[in-house]
Amino acid sequence: MDENTFLTKTGECQVTESEIIISRETVAGRFSTVLFGPTVAKAFGMYLVVGLVLLVNGVFFLYDGQVHLGLVLLLSAFLLVGSIIKNRILSSTSRISLSEISKIEPYPPLTGFRGFFVIHFTRNNKKLQRIIILPGAARDGKAEYKKAKRIIDGISL
Repeated sequence: MDENTFLTKTGECQVTESEIIISRETVAGRFSTVLFGPTVAKAFGMYLVVGLVLLVNGVFFLYDGQVHLGLVLLLSAFLLVGSIIKNRILSSTSRISLSEISKIEPYPPLTGFRGFFVIHFTRNNKKLQRIIILPGAARDGKAEYKKAKRIIDGISL
């Protein structure tokens, strides 16, 4: 691994002079690729199916007189479908040209949470976001965040 490469949750991220390259090299990355494929559409589709099942069951329980359970299921369905709508601008692209990037937001690791970066970029006149999640505490996430922050700060936008 060279000085412009840092670990992510599912692989590595390399920053070159012209682009950011994100690869899924670990076991978790390969599993994620097999399960969801190279896009987020399959994951969103799964969430949508679960949301619809929750919605239908919530209506059924309300109709059956079990108001509390019905409302919990309906609320869960709306939160799940709402998160799909909110996150529809996410991208799972593995290469982002530096000329496409408008800003990069760093989020340092907090106790119990992983650090991550949100890359805002425009592709084909569409504003998108790519989230790069860093390793957790078990893989020395704080040190990896510091390294990644140093590399990301070196990018001139």
